[in-house]
Amino acid sequence: MKILENLIQSSSKISEFRIVFLVYKYLKKVKIFLKYKSCKENASLINW
Repeated sequence: MKILENLIQSSSKISEFRIVFLVYKYLKKVKIFLKYKSCKENASLINW
């Protein structure tokens, strides 16, 4: 958490871009995870 705060505090464009990029990557992972989870749940419903 401290690292993220330090990134936000430093006002250079590069760090701002990095934050956006990291957030984007994180959201993409979450999206894939949710997609996978829902597919798994659907599969278990079908198998039931």
